[in-house]
Amino acid sequence: MVFNSRNKPVGSEAMLESETFSPDTDELCFTFFYQMSGKDLGTLKVIRKEGSRKNSTLWLLQGDQTNRWKKGVTVIQPSEEKYQIVFQGITANGTNGFMAIDDIRISKGEKCEITPSEAKPPEECDCGRNSKNCTLGRFGKVCDCLEGYLDRNGTCTKCDCGSHSKKCSFIPSGKYCKCETGYDDKNGICTECDCGSRSTECNFHESRKMCGCEAGYYDKNGTCTGNEYAQK
Repeated sequence: MVFNSRNKPVGSEAMLESETFSPDTDELCFTFFYQMSGKDLGTLKVIRKEGSRKNSTLWLLQGDQTNRWKKGVTVIQPSEEKYQIVFQGITANGTNGFMAIDDIRISKGEKCEITPSEAKPPEECDCGRNSKNCTLGRFGKVCDCLEGYLDRNGTCTKCDCGSHSKKCSFIPSGKYCKCETGYDDKNGICTECDCGSRSTECNFHESRKMCGCEAGYYDKNGTCTGNEYAQK
């Protein structure tokens, strides 16, 4: 494909889209050859379009790179959704240059690094569709999420423990629910937990109710029941 910038206004675009690829659990290596020749030429990008997610830039190079063929390489990370790979050329002020791409390949099972190194795109900040804002701080990405959502590994994720929760948060092992008195976390939802009037505590362990009972009482089918022999 050749994209000529002659007599094109600033910001003109040309795109080449791949077929739609199925989800893949493996990292893939995307290679191609390119030419970018001309003063104030513009930008050549490799973009990944993935279902409902925001497009991500995998490779980006700007300006004149001489009129020789050069090898470009980028990495396609594993995907849970169908996706496409797109080449996008965008013109700048130059009016007598061109961009060209050829010999496009996708391979699996080989070591792959962005080539040339200066084609590595600036880090993008994306916390998902349920974020209000995303900022890049000194210690990494910071997500400001919509109500009912919390930052989980850089994505605003729904955190809901039900109507009887005091607090919902994420910890390394999963979701943590702090529940109202008389309720306990059962499979991520604050659920009523009652072992009767003779109980000292009630909680759930792997969906099973566990009762702590007063002296002389024992847990019988989820209720603290008197031990008739102990009471005599």
